[in-house]
Amino acid sequence: MASAGARQQLTEEKDERTAFEQRLHERWGQALDALALFRAWCLEAGIAFHERYEATDDWVHAALVRLHARICLIAAEVLTLLRGGFASGADARWRSAHEIDVVALFISERGQDTAERYLLHDAIESSRAVIDFQRHAVRLGYEPLADVPRDVQNAV
Repeated sequence: MASAGARQQLTEEKDERTAFEQRLHERWGQALDALALFRAWCLEAGIAFHERYEATDDWVHAALVRLHARICLIAAEVLTLLRGGFASGADARWRSAHEIDVVALFISERGQDTAERYLLHDAIESSRAVIDFQRHAVRLGYEPLADVPRDVQNAV
């Protein structure tokens, strides 16, 4: 249990954080709300595009939908960081969104073959992550995954 001094310190830090966030909202609230609205519109537009043009054999579509979802997630992270006053962290995440945008433009310009390679590479990276997890799960205190394909199990 925390001492009275520790509880007092936590209360003071919480009060300071609340006051800071209030000042930040007073100054930047409208801009942050506009960014949140823009993100919501982009998310809705992406969902509508996917539903309207869903194609099973279109690698470009599949890659762009995945990249769009990642950018929307990053935009939510940026908003959270900005609302908390962490501008440097928000800037770093924004650069990540820009990098994803560059990849999306490259894929859309290069077509199906490039999109297929991009998605297959992503599958390889996911497989490597599963292999790593399986290799270290027990040592980390986790149960190994049960439904892992035989070729992945053999790689462990």
